[in-house]
Amino acid sequence: MLRLLGWVWRVLRAARLSLGPFVEWAGVAWGRGQGAGLDKTRPLTTLSHQPMFWSQHIPGGSWVGVIKEVNVSPCPTQPCKLHRGQSYSVNVTFTSNTQSQSSKAVVHGIVMGIPVPFPIPESDGCKSGIRCPIEKDKTYNYVNKLPVKNEYPSIKVVVEWELTDDKNQRFFCWQIPIEVEA
Repeated sequence: MLRLLGWVWRVLRAARLSLGPFVEWAGVAWGRGQGAGLDKTRPLTTLSHQPMFWSQHIPGGSWVGVIKEVNVSPCPTQPCKLHRGQSYSVNVTFTSNTQSQSSKAVVHGIVMGIPVPFPIPESDGCKSGIRCPIEKDKTYNYVNKLPVKNEYPSIKVVVEWELTDDKNQRFFCWQIPIEVEA
């Protein structure tokens, strides 16, 4: 099965289809979304001082936030090479467009177009650098870890990270291509 996944990834990557229409392979992704909470005045994110290829405009759901910056560290190249047994820092600066008593993070690995749940140490956004209740028009720094367990296979996958409010509306949702290595 893993060989099949690897083959499918290589075929999709060769066709530049693996990351969908909202993620670019070259250059910095600039805000081009349709009002999906994008800051159109600057590159959307940095990645250890390197451009990161991602997009906030993920289809579906309601948007109640604007991403200002996303940092995954250490991650100097794309796809982000993650080593088993290591943990990586994730920091998202965003502005809320609504009030919320709580927030919840959900992370998935997108494998062959199928979202597979990816466990994180803390799913409660209010325990991840955000002081709740969340206020409208205020900027927050969401901080969490992306642990890569030893039992994870060597695979290339797109990680999708989402933070929702108490009405299940998205403060943000972003994607990054990763490669799990030994």
